[in-house]
Amino acid sequence: MACPDCFRGFVHDYAEPTGTEIILHGIRTYSAGRREHHTSSSAIIFLTDVFGLNLVNNMLLADYFAAETGCTVLIPDLVPGGGIRPSCFEIMDTFVTPVKWWDIYGHVVRFISAIRMLGFFIPIALGTKAAYPRVLSYTRAVRANLPADGKLGVAGYCWGGLQSTKLSQEPATEGGSDRLVDAHYTAHPSSLKLPYDLIRSVEKFKVPLSLATGDGDLL
Repeated sequence: MACPDCFRGFVHDYAEPTGTEIILHGIRTYSAGRREHHTSSSAIIFLTDVFGLNLVNNMLLADYFAAETGCTVLIPDLVPGGGIRPSCFEIMDTFVTPVKWWDIYGHVVRFISAIRMLGFFIPIALGTKAAYPRVLSYTRAVRANLPADGKLGVAGYCWGGLQSTKLSQEPATEGGSDRLVDAHYTAHPSSLKLPYDLIRSVEKFKVPLSLATGDGDLL
């Protein structure tokens, strides 16, 4: 469900994240919110869009989740290549801005922008399949270290939506019968086989699903 608007927007640099960066299960991780926010024994794994921890917006949203739910909210740095830089916003704006058919300079600028965009996208495209085993291993480790009464939710945005949907089909341990994820939220998930992947994410382990997507987005 990716479209050009995935790479357009604003960096929310008017605020500072309140969480901390840690190494958790061998992965660089943003642990969201202030310590006093962590009043619940449950956790949420936040799987971001292709910007990962490079975009402050993701950390601010995770801070909000932590403050509103009391859960420990974790953003693991698992986007291939470390994620895309926010400078991509400006390049994408140039690429998608229409130019007159006779504007040779404008077409050249758009072509150069397209080439530059490939430099961002190729590492993501080539690394996505290989990233999933690390996503699964990390999620199982987080699950295994929760208190007995703790639940695990996963939220996946765009690139992370594919990962979160696959996690909802996994057992908590290899070959086990207990579900890995207790609740699944995804917004504008990309690269899914629709509706099969979403149906499987719900039916296999009866994981509750909340989906947010624009009905006018490009598919």
